Amino acid sequence: MSILQLREKRAEFIKNKIKNNNQTLVCIKANYPGPDKRNLYANYTVFAIYNNLNKIFDISDISHEFDIDGFIFIALIDESPHSVKSKTIEIENSHKLGRLVDIDVYDQNGIQISREIYNMPRRKCYICDKEAVICTKSKRHDIDILIDFYKDVVLNYLFLSCENLHLVEFCLFNELMRNISLGSVIPNSNGSHDDMDFYTFLKGIDSLSYSLNKIKYIDTKSFSKLREFGLKCEKNLYLSTYGINTHKGVIFAFIIILAALVNSKSFSELQQNISELGKQSLNDFGSSSDSNGLKVYNEYKLLGARGEAADGYKSAFEIYIPILENGASIDDLFLNIALNTDDTNAIHRCGMEDYLSYKKQIEDILVGKGDLSSLENFCIEKKISPGGSCDMISISLLLWSIKKNFFEFKEVLKCR
Repeated sequence: MSILQLREKRAEFIKNKIKNNNQTLVCIKANYPGPDKRNLYANYTVFAIYNNLNKIFDISDISHEFDIDGFIFIALIDESPHSVKSKTIEIENSHKLGRLVDIDVYDQNGIQISREIYNMPRRKCYICDKEAVICTKSKRHDIDILIDFYKDVVLNYLFLSCENLHLVEFCLFNELMRNISLGSVIPNSNGSHDDMDFYTFLKGIDSLSYSLNKIKYIDTKSFSKLREFGLKCEKNLYLSTYGINTHKGVIFAFIIILAALVNSKSFSELQQNISELGKQSLNDFGSSSDSNGLKVYNEYKLLGARGEAADGYKSAFEIYIPILENGASIDDLFLNIALNTDDTNAIHRCGMEDYLSYKKQIEDILVGKGDLSSLENFCIEKKISPGGSCDMISISLLLWSIKKNFFEFKEVLKCR
């Protein structure tokens, strides 16, 4: 479908949603200037604003769309449209990312509520003081300048606050924002799972972001303190997701990376410091006799996530960060990670024979010979879900982001 067709389809969806529920409807979408609205910065902006709305309103129904027009949340709120609109205008005006999104509000008759009825001026251009609609129609500003402005606003939000580790949720959320599933949960598919969906993962992200925000400088000074802190994060995760494991592996990885960062003088030291902490995690490998990772290790001698950490996430530093630096999509990154990772979660779910077939199909796709649709069906049929590879996407995004803003993010951690 073209963008125009998608927007017409969405308008019809909104119309029917309001008709069937008789509530105020809110639509959140990125006000991103470029043609590719499915990117890390636009995705995260919509998510961050949704999180803010979710704290302000009692949302009775939530749905989303993820296509070439970007990532979009559509929410129903049992509150008067004018009350909702006044609050969303405040978000657009005061939230640090507010100007980067459009929050459209529709009344129970499907009529969009305008800012003008509140005597509010039209929204300003990112670059100059003119109305945004005028600059957009006249193409007054170079698109690259507009995109750079958008990215800079997001980066400032991620790295210039000691109060919140927004970078954590930036990485976790963008891991999800893929078109390729391989049996994992993504916006438009539950993959091989009947026990979780996209919104289960949003709960997990919210929980982990909240928990990691509690990390203190003193927590990074010993492995025992890190372990204690990690167990608290894990407990909170399971409370939020009703016992479903969405991010247990990422807790382990992110805590080690954050601790190593605090104790690194430069990015070049970070990998070695991660490795030193990761090797300590091998000392208690086997303390949980029923862990899936241990079962795979006993059968195939693959260390999985602990081995990656003990190696200082070498593959992320040497392969995946360069892939991101070259502008690859998250889908391309995912396929490369899935090919190069010994994913003990996937092996546990399908066995080694099917896992080797899975990796061969990925290899064929990367060289232009395979069929992605057949691989997706194979993953569902065999109940494959490459949780270790998904975790490595988040890890790679975190390390890539730290590399670009090493000293800024280190100061955010040290001031806690």
